[in-house]
Amino acid sequence: MSRTRRFANATVTGYAIAQDQRYASWVAYTSRATNLVGGQGGRYSTIFVLDRAHGYANRGTPWYRGRLYAPIRGLGGQRPNGDSYGPSLDGGFYSSARCMAFVSEAPNLVGGYHSHRAQAYVEDLDTGRIEMVSVNSHGAPADAPVSDVSIDGVCGRVAFVSRASNLATGSGLVASPQPSGHHSQIYVRVISTDGWPAEQMNKGLAGMTFLASASTHGRVGNGDSSEAQIANFGQDVVYASSASNLAHGTHGHESNVYETSMGYGIGPLQNHPLTPIHRLTRLVSATRGGLAGNGPSDEPITAADGAWVVYRTSASNIVPGDRRHTDVIARTATYTHPYVQMTPSGSAACEAFGQPTGGWGANYLDYDETPTTTGATCAANPQTDVPQPAGTLWYWDQFIGGYDRGPGTSPVTSAFANYTLFTYNRQLYMLYAPGPGA
Repeated sequence: MSRTRRFANATVTGYAIAQDQRYASWVAYTSRATNLVGGQGGRYSTIFVLDRAHGYANRGTPWYRGRLYAPIRGLGGQRPNGDSYGPSLDGGFYSSARCMAFVSEAPNLVGGYHSHRAQAYVEDLDTGRIEMVSVNSHGAPADAPVSDVSIDGVCGRVAFVSRASNLATGSGLVASPQPSGHHSQIYVRVISTDGWPAEQMNKGLAGMTFLASASTHGRVGNGDSSEAQIANFGQDVVYASSASNLAHGTHGHESNVYETSMGYGIGPLQNHPLTPIHRLTRLVSATRGGLAGNGPSDEPITAADGAWVVYRTSASNIVPGDRRHTDVIARTATYTHPYVQMTPSGSAACEAFGQPTGGWGANYLDYDETPTTTGATCAANPQTDVPQPAGTLWYWDQFIGGYDRGPGTSPVTSAFANYTLFTYNRQLYMLYAPGPGA
C-alpha cells in the first residue's frame, strides 16, 4: 500500500485502520519490507503508517493513498533497535484519530528502559511522543513480555496481555489480588482524561493499571487469557480465556469468550473522594442457560459500547438451531438476559469461519472462511454446503444478509465498514464499500 503502489518485498502483517467515523484517516501495518520507506524494514519489523490523501469528508467516499512513513523513532531520532508490531489505532464517533498503540521489543524508545522484553507503547501521531503503557500504577514496566495491545477511541485507555507478576499492585481496584505470573492476563491502563467519554469515565484514574481478567469478586483467572480488545468507548474489554473461575457456568479449561466491564470511575467531585471503578466479568460464549458452550470459543471483537460481541466458536449448543462442530461466527447481544445469540455465517457444514471484524454496533461484519470437511458431511446438504477456496472473505449486513466478497484473509474494517483491509498473497489490500453505514 505504498504511495507508488509498489508491492512490499516482505510479508505484510498486523494491520489496523483508524476508527474515526467514515474518515478512516490512517492505516497502519507491520512489515520487514525495505522498499517502502527509505532506511526502514530489514532486520527488524517496522510499523508503517499510511495517511489518507487530503480532500475527503465524512461520507464514505473512495479512499486514496497519501503519505507513507514509519513514525516510530527511538530516543534522539534513532531507528528502533528491535521489532515493533501489532498496531491499534484510535478514533471514534466523537473524536478524530490521534494515537497508535503497538508492541515493541526495542529498548531505545523511552528513557530509563534497556531491555529487549516486549512492552506496549502508545504514540501520539501528531506530536511523535511515545509512552510505555505496560506499566503498573507506580510506573514500573511489566516484568514479562507483552503479546498484544488494543486502544480505545479517544486515547484514554489501553488493554494489553502479559504474564507479568508486578502489574496489579497499587491499582486501587476493589478485590484485585496480584497475579502469579503463571498465566497470561488482561490489563487495562488509564492514560488520559481527554475527550468524551474519557473526561468523565477516567476522572481521577489516569496513570492507574487494573487487572481485567478476574472474576467480579476478584478471583484471578486460573488459565491463560489473550486476544484482548477494548471497546471504542473504553468501558468494556473482551477476550478469550481458558480460565475456569472467571464466571458462573464455565467448566474445565477450554477457551471461552468473556467481557469485563470496567466502566466509570468517579474522581474527586465536590466533597466526595475518589471511588475506584469496579469490575464486572461475564461469560459471553454461553448457552441460553448461561453455561459454557460444548466447544472452544475465541477471536472476540466488540461494538463501540460493548453491547454486542462477535466471536468464533465451534460449540454446537450456543446458537439456536446450530448443531455442528465447525467454526462459525456468533453475534451476541450482551445487554439482554439471557443473551441473544445468532450466527451471521450460516450453518454450512463444509466450511470453518473465523477472524471476525465489525463496524459500529456490529451491524456490519467481515470474516474469512476455509474449507474443513469433505465427503458424507458435505453431501448431507449438497445445495448449500459447497466448499469455497481457502481464504475467502465474507460480508454480513444485518439488513441484507451475507455474501461472498472474494479471495482474502484476516479482514479488519473501519468504523462503519466502508473500508476493509485484508491480506492476499502476503500483501495488504483495501475493499471499498460505499453503501454500508452510509
